[in-house]
Amino acid sequence: MNSSCQQNWPEIRCQYARHNEMPCKYICIDNNCKKKKIVCFRCFQDKEYHQNHQGLTIEEFKQKVQLRLENLFKLKQILQDSIKNFQSFIYKYEESVEALINKGKQYSSPGELLKIETIDNYFVLENDHFAPYMQQQLEKIRQRTDKITKFTQDFKFIFNEEDINKVKLKVIKMLNEKKQLEKPTDYTDAITELNKALKQYPTNCSLLSLKCTCLANQNQIEEAKKLNEYAFQINQNDETVLLFRAKLKTENKEYEECIQLYDLITEPNKYLAYYKLDSLIELKREAEVKKFLEQCDKQLGQSFKWSYEEHKKGSGKIRNEIQHPQPQQ
Repeated sequence: MNSSCQQNWPEIRCQYARHNEMPCKYICIDNNCKKKKIVCFRCFQDKEYHQNHQGLTIEEFKQKVQLRLENLFKLKQILQDSIKNFQSFIYKYEESVEALINKGKQYSSPGELLKIETIDNYFVLENDHFAPYMQQQLEKIRQRTDKITKFTQDFKFIFNEEDINKVKLKVIKMLNEKKQLEKPTDYTDAITELNKALKQYPTNCSLLSLKCTCLANQNQIEEAKKLNEYAFQINQNDETVLLFRAKLKTENKEYEECIQLYDLITEPNKYLAYYKLDSLIELKREAEVKKFLEQCDKQLGQSFKWSYEEHKKGSGKIRNEIQHPQPQQ
């Protein structure tokens, strides 16, 4: 990423007198707020300032902005490369077409035709399929760009959470029903439902992760990996994306990478903690196991150790399915 975008923030104290210059550790991200954006803890309790406003810690805000910038820099490079490639493609065929037009003009002129020693197959109708083919392919490109324009506004997808939750509930119900079968292998019905929704919401990580699970359950592991990589590029903090990724990393014995995934979540997640502990144990890093268990006790409650022991008893090292949070009805 461009290093000029990465800056160390100075320590900032609250500028509101009655907040006693408390350290500002939060950012107000409420769309309708007109107050100062860098705030202290008391600002979110004060009705006059940011009470009931949505906020993030400065670190969370910086992380999200940095991720956004990284993806935009990548997109900028892709767009620039695409312009070059497409221009080269167009210019190449434009020159070829111009040469064919000039040849046709020669064939159309009796005076020019008298000068030509040989005539190629220019006039043979059966060979004149190139223009219709190119027209069809370019029309497909135009339709695709129209679709991208339709579903994006200022690089944002407009989500209907109610519609998405209905699809998630329906697919999760299908998955739960398949668990009752002795050897469920066909997840085509669930994938079909997800594909319909993904046509409308192609960047929704929950839907993408559900599809990853279905593909993996059908033993289409490579397709699941590619789709998870796409989802990871969209949102590296999404818990469903991270859970599936942790499963893949652990199964491939990529324990170091699996451990690092836990640092990307914005809220503690016990299932992702299971994968981190599994990986630490595999690497025989007893001191880190002990320290992380203590951290989980504080973040996830004292029952975590018991639930982790149950996890190990019931699944050995790794579960066969990803835990998907149930959407609110």
